[in-house]
Amino acid sequence: ASEVFAQSAGSCNLKSGSFVLTEKDKISDYKTVNLLPYLNLNENLFSLKPDFRKRKASRFKLFLMGIPVHHGIINCQFEAEGKVNYTMPDVDFSSALSIAGNSSNKSGPNLSYTCLNGSWILVSSRKRYENEDITNSWIDYLDENGVVVFSEDWLLKSGPDSSVKATVFRPDPVTRLKMPYGGLLVDQNDNSNSLLNSALDTVYLKAKFDSDTFYLENQWFKLGEYSLPTRPLAKLTQSDFCFRRDNPYFEEVNVYYHLNRFRSFIDSLGFSDLADYQLQIDAHGMDGADQSAYSPVQNKLAYGDGNVDDGEDAGVIIHEYCHALAQSAIPFGNSGLERRSLEEGFCDYLAGSYCKSLSNWQWERLFKWDGNNEFWSGRSLVTSKMYPNDLVGQIHRDGEIFSSALMGIELLIGRRKTHQILLESMPFFLPNMTMRQAAKILLSTDSSTFGGVNNEFISQILLSKGLHPSQVIVSNGFTGKAIAGTKIRILQQEEMLKIKNTSNGSGSILLLDQNGRILKQVLNLRGNSETGISTGDLNAGVFLIKFSGSTHYEIQRIVILPR
Repeated sequence: ASEVFAQSAGSCNLKSGSFVLTEKDKISDYKTVNLLPYLNLNENLFSLKPDFRKRKASRFKLFLMGIPVHHGIINCQFEAEGKVNYTMPDVDFSSALSIAGNSSNKSGPNLSYTCLNGSWILVSSRKRYENEDITNSWIDYLDENGVVVFSEDWLLKSGPDSSVKATVFRPDPVTRLKMPYGGLLVDQNDNSNSLLNSALDTVYLKAKFDSDTFYLENQWFKLGEYSLPTRPLAKLTQSDFCFRRDNPYFEEVNVYYHLNRFRSFIDSLGFSDLADYQLQIDAHGMDGADQSAYSPVQNKLAYGDGNVDDGEDAGVIIHEYCHALAQSAIPFGNSGLERRSLEEGFCDYLAGSYCKSLSNWQWERLFKWDGNNEFWSGRSLVTSKMYPNDLVGQIHRDGEIFSSALMGIELLIGRRKTHQILLESMPFFLPNMTMRQAAKILLSTDSSTFGGVNNEFISQILLSKGLHPSQVIVSNGFTGKAIAGTKIRILQQEEMLKIKNTSNGSGSILLLDQNGRILKQVLNLRGNSETGISTGDLNAGVFLIKFSGSTHYEIQRIVILPR
């Protein structure tokens, strides 16, 4: 965190504003537009020179009487309909009229105009170094008589070292030791022992250093005490944050470490604008319950202490933070049962993928320390559940369908690409969206981000989970809810289609491919009777079931899944 010390006495504040170009100025090459009148600058005195251009933004250098203005940089962002947003030095430009009669022909690379105390003066810069000593990094600015008017110190110092040494679970003791929960690897009310201590890893992390005290705080996260139970905060005057799990500081350190590690990965993918604010976090919250939660209303995240402390399991830590990322992408978008299942699913995936990046041991089991024990069963990133047949109306269990699909995609195209596609898709996960609609967004995002090169792999996984947007797996099983207007019930069981005619009249059943070719048929299927058609000899793909009867006619699309 570098900063300039003893900054220029001639420095000034910035002011921002906007204006709309006239019709005659709305031309493609906006570099040629005269912006000076819009910025209330005298065209006879001031001039602009394009300095940088990228997409719809430009940076301009400001000149006074042909000589650069010190710190005279103007940023302009060009938007639709001729709107321009700008940022520029907040100085008294009108006072430059006092030098209008100055016909000085002076020029040179070190000359610049600066406005001091409302008056414009011409200065020349001189680097103040007499030897190779790096501490001599000053630049002096002299007036026309050679008198130093102001100086700048350009020795960029990092300030006090804010790196601290700490101990954490990476990602949890069960995974770290590759041992199942039980024996010495049980919660025991936060007690520690030699085996649990051996699961600790030593790491180094950046903390906030202020007034001789280290705090677990940075631009993204601030550990604090925001709910019961009340625990002492890890604010120390020494840089040693190495604690065991029987110390209440441990959960704070563990939460802070994993959140920052995950955040760094998200930023490396180009998503630093997601949740780009400081999140308040309570590592001992939720009234001590065995539960963690994120509140978009209060913008707070709390980890419960019940049973195994949630702040000790990286899976729980990252899962809850991903709700904050989702909230940032589409505020209060998590409405609707299936939409909430969808979000639980991609939060599980992101958490599981993070833990997998630390250890491949039984990576498919999520929450191996906080769950998968006597307290609760945890969740899985590999499931045989299919959409929509296996939806049960419980958001965490239904979410396993989507999380396992995302993990399947990661195994084919890699973690970075899968994360990029998912995070880029998040702003389009609308309230009340279905999982299949979300799957369509994933495919579209791959097309816009990677040119669709991953569509085949993504489609392969989506088909296997019943999530592909063009996929219509018949889910109107004999005892299930019928699709409106249908009288033919179809139940897909392994390599067999069981078909039931619920109409009163008899008719024929035809199995067709997408080109209308008859592959199989059943003649004279009587009303309220059923039959079976083998699909073991068919390739995966989309097919049609056509029923033609004396009193009823219908066509349904089905999908034969890859074996």
